[in-house]
Amino acid sequence: MLLSSESVMRSLFIAILVWTVWIEPDCSAAESGAPDCAACSESYSAAYFDQYQPVTALDMIRQVPGFQLDDGEERRGFGGVAGNVLINGERPSAKSETVSDILGRIPAQNVVRIDVITGSLAGFDLRGQTKIVNVITKKSSEGSTAWKIGTEFVLRGRAYAPFGAASYEGRWNGIEFNVGISGERGLGAEFGNERVFDATSALIETRGESEDEKGYEFALNLNAGAGLGAGRLQFNSEATFEREITFENSLRRPLLTPARAFEVLQESDNRVRSFEFGADYETPLGPALSGKVVGLFRRELFPEIERLVDPDENDPDVVELSVSNERATNTETIGRVIVNYEGVEDHVFVVSGEGAVNKLQNVFSLFVDDGSGPVEEDVPNANTQVSERRFEFDFQDAWTPGKFVVEGNIGFEASQISQSGDTTARRNFFYIKPGLSVAYLSNDREQFLLRAYRDVSQLDFFDFVSAADFEDQDVAFGNPDLRPESTWIAEATFDKNFSNGAALRVTGFHHWVNDVQDLLPIGDGDETPGNIGDGVRWGARANGSLPLDSIGMKNARLDFEGEWRKTRVTDLVTGVPRGFSNEQDWLASLEYRQDFRAHGVAWGWDLEIGAPEVEFGLDEFERQREGPDLDAYVEISRFKDVKLTVSLQNVLGAGEKRRREKFVGDRVLSTIEFIELRDRQYARTVTIQLSGSF
Repeated sequence: MLLSSESVMRSLFIAILVWTVWIEPDCSAAESGAPDCAACSESYSAAYFDQYQPVTALDMIRQVPGFQLDDGEERRGFGGVAGNVLINGERPSAKSETVSDILGRIPAQNVVRIDVITGSLAGFDLRGQTKIVNVITKKSSEGSTAWKIGTEFVLRGRAYAPFGAASYEGRWNGIEFNVGISGERGLGAEFGNERVFDATSALIETRGESEDEKGYEFALNLNAGAGLGAGRLQFNSEATFEREITFENSLRRPLLTPARAFEVLQESDNRVRSFEFGADYETPLGPALSGKVVGLFRRELFPEIERLVDPDENDPDVVELSVSNERATNTETIGRVIVNYEGVEDHVFVVSGEGAVNKLQNVFSLFVDDGSGPVEEDVPNANTQVSERRFEFDFQDAWTPGKFVVEGNIGFEASQISQSGDTTARRNFFYIKPGLSVAYLSNDREQFLLRAYRDVSQLDFFDFVSAADFEDQDVAFGNPDLRPESTWIAEATFDKNFSNGAALRVTGFHHWVNDVQDLLPIGDGDETPGNIGDGVRWGARANGSLPLDSIGMKNARLDFEGEWRKTRVTDLVTGVPRGFSNEQDWLASLEYRQDFRAHGVAWGWDLEIGAPEVEFGLDEFERQREGPDLDAYVEISRFKDVKLTVSLQNVLGAGEKRRREKFVGDRVLSTIEFIELRDRQYARTVTIQLSGSF
C-alpha cells in the first residue's frame, strides 16, 4: 500500500520533533563562548564562520546555529514589517528590498560578529519578535567588495541565462556606504498536455502545451549612514528595471467533431520600472528618551501588453485576435515617528505614529478583431484611480519582570479609500488594534510565548480594477467596494535552543477573520474579488535545525519547516462551509547541508512540498498542485577567496497539475459543462556560479 506524500511528510516531521525534543544533545559540541554583547544570549565572531568560507553576511546568517532567517511579510506601511534581523541594531528604512537583499551585499570580511538577542531589550526595535540576530559591521575606512558571476542553463532548449552582481562597502568622510549593482537574464520553460472532458467524462479534446519565458532584471542600490548632530542619519535607495516576455502555445485536437487541429497562441510583455528612497534619523531627546523619524517614497510603473490568437474550433480559418494594453502607476509615501522612553526600571515605553498615502492609477484598453476589424470592448471599472490615506497610532509598554517579558499595546488605524474614473466611491475605515504578549524565558535557551493581537491586511489595489484574463478567456472584474480583512490572532509558542546548535520552535494558532477576501458573485455569471463574510483559520507550525553528528554524519545539519492549517467560511454559492480559496492545508520544507571542511567542499539539497490550492468561483471550481521541488548543490571553496557553486534545480522534474471544472451556470444549480485536466512539467536547470570577496 502506497503512502501519500502528506502522510510521509507528517511522519517525517513527527520523527524530527521527537528526536529534537527527547534526544539530549552532546554537550561537548563546540559553542560560541561568552557573548560579546552583554544583553545577548549568544555571540558568534566572524572567525566562527570561516569554516564555511562565506562571501556575504547572508551566507553567515544562514549558518548561525539554531536560527532561521525571516524577512517578514509585505504589510501596511512600516509598522507591520518585522523580520528577525537587525544591522548594527537598526532596521533598514526600505520596503521593496528585503533584509536578505541587503545582507547579500555586505561582504563577509566586513562583519565583526553576529549577536543573538532573546527577549525584549532596551534600544532594540524588536516589533513583536522575541528572538533576533544583530549583525555588527566594521566602521573602518578600508573598503571591501563582494561579487558573483555565473550562468543558468535551461536543459530544455539548451538556453542559458547569465547573471552577475557586485557590491562595495566602505567609508568616506565619516559616511559609511554600500553601493551595489546586479543584473540577470531570465529564462524559463513549461511543457505538458491538457485533456478536456464533457459532462459524461468523455474525452473531447487533447492539447499539447508549452510556455517559454525570457526577460531580464537590472538593479542599482545605494545605502549610506553618518552621524549628524547628536544622532545618526541613514538612507536606502533602490532602482530596478525588469522585463518578462511569455509565449504560450496550445495545440488543440478536437475528438468529437470533424474540425482539424488548431493552435491558440498567447503572448504577454510585462515591464516594471521602480524607484524607492527611504531615510531615517534617530537621536537622543533627553535622559532615557530618544526619537526616530522614518520616511519613504516608492514609485512603480507597470506597462503590460497581452495578445491572444484564438481560432474557432469548428472552423480554424476564422481567427479572433484580442489585444489588451494596460499601464499602471503605483506610488506609496510613508512617514513614521517613534519615541522611546527607558526611564522606568524594567520598562520600555514606545509611542509611534504613522501616516501613509497610496495611489494606483490604471489605464486599460481591450480590442477584439474577429476578422472584420478591431473593436474596442467596454470593460467596466478598468480606467480608474484608487487612493488610500491612512493614519495609525500605537502605544506600547515592554515590561521585563524577572524571567518574564510582557508587551502590551493599544493602537488604532483610520483610513479613507477613494476611487475615481470609471467608478466613483469613497469609504472610511476605523480599527482598534490592541495586543498583548507574555513570554517566559526559563533560561537563555528556552522560552514560552503567549500572544494575542489584531491585524489588518494589506489590500492589493489591482483587485479594485478590471483586466483581461486570457488564460481562461475571461474578464477579471475589479471591485470598488473591497474591504481589508481584519483578523484577531491568538498564538502559543514554545522555543528551545540546544547546546549543540539544535533548535525547535512550535506554534499553535487560531485566527478569527472578519471580511474574508475571496471571489464574490456579482450577477450575470460574473465574479470579482470581494468580501464573503467571516471565517476562521487554525493550525500549527514548526521549524528548527538538527545537527546530525550524533548519527555519524559529521558537520551535517537538517533544517526543517512545516505548517498545517484548516480554514472555514460559508460558501455564498452553495451555502455550506468550505475552506478559504488559494490556501494550502499543509506545506513543508527540508534543507540539508554537509561540510567536508578539510577538503573545502560542501554539498546539500532542499525540498519543498505542499497540499493543493483550491479556488471556488461562481461557475467553476479549480484545484491546482505543484509537485515536490528538489534542488541540489555542491560548493567548492578550495580556491583562495573564490567559491564555486554548481546546482541542479528541479531534480525530480516537478510541475503543475490543475483540474478545472466549468459549470453551465452556478456551481450548485447546474451541471458540468466541461472539465480540464492540465499536467505541465517545469524545465530542469543547472546553475554554475563563482563568488568571492576582497
